[in-house]
Amino acid sequence: MASGAAIQHRAGAEDYRRGAYGARGGSAGARGAGLHQTHPLVMQTHEPEASLPTVHARGTPSQGNPVCAEVDSEGNGRLLAGRSFAAGDILFKLEGSLEDRPSRHSVQIGELLHVRPDSEGRPERVLWRYMNHSCEPSVAIRGIEVVALRSLEPGEEITFDYCTTEAMLISPFACACQAAACRKWIAGFLALTPEQRASLLPVAAPHLAALQASAPEERSAPPHD
Repeated sequence: MASGAAIQHRAGAEDYRRGAYGARGGSAGARGAGLHQTHPLVMQTHEPEASLPTVHARGTPSQGNPVCAEVDSEGNGRLLAGRSFAAGDILFKLEGSLEDRPSRHSVQIGELLHVRPDSEGRPERVLWRYMNHSCEPSVAIRGIEVVALRSLEPGEEITFDYCTTEAMLISPFACACQAAACRKWIAGFLALTPEQRASLLPVAAPHLAALQASAPEERSAPPHD
């Protein structure tokens, strides 16, 4: 990835007054101070990233790209490993716009922080938007770093558990990941049972651990089949 400011802040004051979780029915207790340009996660993106791989918009695993996207004619896709990774390796960092409200394709990285895939004419910056959910994921998101949870071979799909970053999803969905421990319905961390939340804490983002401490015992998930 190119060095420089990878994430831009585009949060409006009116959006902040409505609260970060307003669109998802989240807890008012999660609201706090507004975003600003000197937030540590914003500053992180100004540091040199020469040691991190470049994410390519085109290419196949056989060409040795660190990651590549496989996208169909309708815009649906998946992200694939372009080379081998060991557990603990940083595959890449999330790039895009920093918002204080979620969108369908954003990733939550803090109580009031959501990274939206804004390519700014450089689609290679936002291939991460094609990372699909799995209840048995191959990577975890720690801050803005995408970290391998296990070894990955070229051509393997890069997936993460949406419930390890998102407090509540704007668009809950039925899961078809076919994992042995598939939860079937994905609505966000706060929609899980207390036992499910506790089991995810080792790989969950820090802001979810903070929410877990104050979360009610049960939250009802949206109706589903």
